[in-house]
Amino acid sequence: MNHGGITNIGDGNTVANNAIGDNASVHVGQQRSAEKRPDAAWHFGVVTILAKETRAVLDVLGLTDDGAVGQRFYTGRLDVPGGATNLVVTQPSGQGQRPIMAALTNLRDRYDPAVVALVGIGGGMHGDVAMNDVVIATRVVFYENRKLLPKRTLRRGQELQAPSVITHAVNAFFTSSGEPATLPGGAEPFRVHNGLIGTGEAVIANAADENRHYLTGYNDKVMAVEMEAGGLAQFCHDTTTRSGTPVGWVVIRGISDHADAAKDDQHHDSAAVNAAQTLRYLIPYIRPRL
Repeated sequence: MNHGGITNIGDGNTVANNAIGDNASVHVGQQRSAEKRPDAAWHFGVVTILAKETRAVLDVLGLTDDGAVGQRFYTGRLDVPGGATNLVVTQPSGQGQRPIMAALTNLRDRYDPAVVALVGIGGGMHGDVAMNDVVIATRVVFYENRKLLPKRTLRRGQELQAPSVITHAVNAFFTSSGEPATLPGGAEPFRVHNGLIGTGEAVIANAADENRHYLTGYNDKVMAVEMEAGGLAQFCHDTTTRSGTPVGWVVIRGISDHADAAKDDQHHDSAAVNAAQTLRYLIPYIRPRL
């Protein structure tokens, strides 16, 4: 059975085969950097934060270094039913909202992708989200804005939403795959959820943290928390491609902890790989809508 971008959906909404579309294939090799030219159409930019997140995306998508000095860029092509998709991956100099905005500026100047995906790990907040699950978000809540008064703090959270074409594409993925979707993982299948992500500058490792309470009160459907999605969403909101069209964006976070006292690095690798695999399955739904 073919569901547009993903083939062979098994019983219980489990994807039983890694193939993407008819005769799907990945084209990689050293010639990739030579194909980069000013008029090339780079469909997907991917930003990762940690080295293990970058490694997971490169391994899953089969991308190669373009030879840039300084901020590195890795490129390749994925053939899907909507057409060949040119991909470029890069990594900021550090964690947080400001480094990712600088990296996005360089990504736009060099490749000008139509869509940017932030892919990596995050902390789960919602009871339905298990370790190594993945959350796809087209809406993020930036929780840092606040007014400090003598005896209280007024929070002024900001919600940002991806362009509607990206939201419709993500909805199509879940319509075909089930919600939550189930995808094959390295060790075992994992679930993919559609929901909000909270974003700010804090590494949260406390179940009673005030930021968690604020996000839960803001919207009880906030599923995960991380540190860069606000910068991504704001950059894309304020920026267009060189042709003048809005920059689409999506956030994909594999759950490596529950943002509580038990937070550690044990599930970083598996959560990063699951996030990268989710991107691979999502691309065919976004690619035809670019």
